[in-house]
Amino acid sequence: MKVLVTGSLGFIGSHLTDALIELGYEVVGLDGLKTGSSIENVNTKATYEIIDLFDKEMVLKCFQKYQFDQIFHLAAESHVDRSIQNAQPFIDSNITGTYNLYEAVKLTQDLSKLKVLLFSTDELMGQLTVGSFKEEDLCQPKNLYSMTKQAQEAIARSYFFSNNIQTITSRCSNIYGPRQFTEKFLPTIITSIQQQKPIPIYGSGNQVREWSFVKDAVNAAIFVIENGNANEVYHIGSGIEKPNIDVVKFVLGEMKASEDLISYVQDRLGHDVRYSLCVDKVNKMGWKHKVSFEEGFKHTIEWYQENERY
Repeated sequence: MKVLVTGSLGFIGSHLTDALIELGYEVVGLDGLKTGSSIENVNTKATYEIIDLFDKEMVLKCFQKYQFDQIFHLAAESHVDRSIQNAQPFIDSNITGTYNLYEAVKLTQDLSKLKVLLFSTDELMGQLTVGSFKEEDLCQPKNLYSMTKQAQEAIARSYFFSNNIQTITSRCSNIYGPRQFTEKFLPTIITSIQQQKPIPIYGSGNQVREWSFVKDAVNAAIFVIENGNANEVYHIGSGIEKPNIDVVKFVLGEMKASEDLISYVQDRLGHDVRYSLCVDKVNKMGWKHKVSFEEGFKHTIEWYQENERY
């Protein structure tokens, strides 16, 4: 089976590429080598196309070379703080890039057999203080990054109805693990400790996130594209909810570092207090997360300690 992974040299995309190759898939990776991607994430058994999805002509030429059975669309700008500072790269990559992808699919692929998996996020749901969001709940994004992810879902839905492109959407909770770009929360904690620099914590640090290990997330994506229904959304999460400050203190303890490194900074505007996804739908289909918080975090910390150059 021939599959395309966009964002294949990024954090999640590289882990997905590895998982697919282990399962015997023929993988073509498409990546623009932008923020968060690294040539060090290459899997030598995959074929790579170094193309920016914003370049419509190059995307079309790439798609004319292949016929895919499945497409996993992960390529995206994905950092809230940067989207607040400058949203243009997010609009270019996440919205225009997704439009260019679907146009190329429409013009070049056999739509009778193709399945697309759109990798989305819990952040577009907005915040809630109790309970968990279900797939059918109203999306209420509060920042420009999550707005562009909602736009991706709208594009996919439109091409389903207008062109019969079969897209399945997975919305994932906060994903962590080896190879994550250092601007993200957990790598920032680890690298700050390694360099004995202050660890910045927004506000009180009581914002709650649901933590999913990257291998669970990519296995869920493969499960959903194989077992899900077109034009449906599937929430992927672990049920492991932790306040940010508790995460910081856990990592400090594992790395035997002082809590004096904690530095509380002014909270950002529109900072969501809590995310939580109801995963009953995908659990009933037979998927469940496997990696515990302690196991996943310890493995990730060890990886960064062994790969300080990353």
